[in-house]
Amino acid sequence: MSSEDEIPCVFQIPLTYGHNHEPVEPEKILLIQQAIVRQFHGFTPLGLIRDGMWVDESEGRIVSEDQMRVEVWVPRSRIPDFKLLVRKIGHETRQKQMFVIIPKARVHRLDIQDTDAGNLVL
Repeated sequence: MSSEDEIPCVFQIPLTYGHNHEPVEPEKILLIQQAIVRQFHGFTPLGLIRDGMWVDESEGRIVSEDQMRVEVWVPRSRIPDFKLLVRKIGHETRQKQMFVIIPKARVHRLDIQDTDAGNLVL
């Protein structure tokens, strides 16, 4: 296991195409998920967002779309790779922008030992 800080990054996978608001094919969603796993060794789905709304300022209209929010633990040195992956997902799904959170916090991984066994005290 690496001793490098890991950052708990969050972004939203679009479930509709940005240019025509048609659903993204399940096969493409699977390819996106596989790319995340291949590059960052996993992700956690945080939930589906139904009917999220935003204003398309270039067209002056309100847009409603569905997305899947996910969390990815990213080594600090790989944040540029993570940003590139999110931009590529945005390009692939024809988005104008992508929602992403890259906090200053870091993930602490706690190794579990046999000595941790015992009754849970509440």
